[in-house]
Amino acid sequence: RKHVRQDVRESMCLRPLNDKRKYGVSLDMEKSWGDGGTMGSRLRLEQCGNQTFTEFRVQMEQSQRERIKKKRVDVTTLKDLTEAPTALEYFTSESGQDSVLLGLRDGMMQLYHISSALSGMRNVLHVAYRYEGHYTKNSSDTAISKIKLSQYLQGAITGSWDGMIKITNLETGHLVRDFHGHEKSVFSLDWSESLKIIATCGTERNVLIWNPFIKKPVFSLQGHASSLLNVSFNEDDHQIITLSSDRCMKIWDVRTFRCMQTMFDNTQCLPENRHVALAYDPLRHTIITGTTYPTVWPMRKISARFPASYMGHSKTPIACLLSHFSHFVTADQEMVMVWDIATGKRVFAYNASRITPDCTSRLSSFVFDDTGRRLLTGSHGGEVVMWNYLNGQPLNTYNARDNTPTH
Repeated sequence: RKHVRQDVRESMCLRPLNDKRKYGVSLDMEKSWGDGGTMGSRLRLEQCGNQTFTEFRVQMEQSQRERIKKKRVDVTTLKDLTEAPTALEYFTSESGQDSVLLGLRDGMMQLYHISSALSGMRNVLHVAYRYEGHYTKNSSDTAISKIKLSQYLQGAITGSWDGMIKITNLETGHLVRDFHGHEKSVFSLDWSESLKIIATCGTERNVLIWNPFIKKPVFSLQGHASSLLNVSFNEDDHQIITLSSDRCMKIWDVRTFRCMQTMFDNTQCLPENRHVALAYDPLRHTIITGTTYPTVWPMRKISARFPASYMGHSKTPIACLLSHFSHFVTADQEMVMVWDIATGKRVFAYNASRITPDCTSRLSSFVFDDTGRRLLTGSHGGEVVMWNYLNGQPLNTYNARDNTPTH
């Protein structure tokens, strides 16, 4: 096939550009039996008189461009670098402009705009903007170790070897806010757009949690035995994932700031037997660590199965009330259960969210009246329901808007 294409290309190139005769090429594969019964194939070249030479050439060039586009790897040279890059963040602006923000060894930051019309040829990009970042004259420990972009904060969050965390507005170039809580170098940080908190780690063995509007850290996660290399958020499950230099990974619950799981990788990796990178893939729910090659850690949710004799709540209880009739009442966001104090057995259970079966009907508050005979429940939708707690019969429903019973 290669030789036939070459012959066709050479023969077509001999045609003048103003040639109006119809040309075309059709390549068909024919199977044939050769000597000794071996199976062979040969190509049949046919003329298809449906295109002029110019039309045929345009079609060939277009198909070649599409083929290159599918397999293309763009090579771009970034010019005007004053120091070696130590951090990189790729992002797309609201206008659709692809950009790369580099953190340099001297603490400076440089922004490059990448054109969406890059071809397969070698390109050269010049710096668009420069930011001071962590730059300090006559200082050698201001290298930027991590960069994260935040739409909410309208800037870039950077961590440096000098132990500082800074927020810089990329439009004006001004420093928005700086944080100082680490005594030693900061190696990694991450920003949660949904939780609105910053997590940072470094040479020290703890992870600092920051409110972006408070100068001091709001919490410190302690539990690692060596310096930390990376930190990443799992926003879907409200978790923080950390990696230390002794190849220990820990998963923390953001809501309680407690360690949920600890994992060690005992696989020997040469030449350096240590992890150097960590990332979380929210699409596939996997943790990716890097040594000399990437390692994938799939995360699976394992729920404990209750025994057949279990008669309690399947969800987390949020209230427990003591009545005047030797009963106590427990409730989660849906179910209300009445228990006998003397025997500890369940007396009755009913679904208290069935009055308004929608996403706002989840229960949020519970209280007895003064007589201890009526149970009042409040939902996320603003409704209050009065119950006979012993038999699960609703007595009245009050709307939070007009405070009048509906039935």
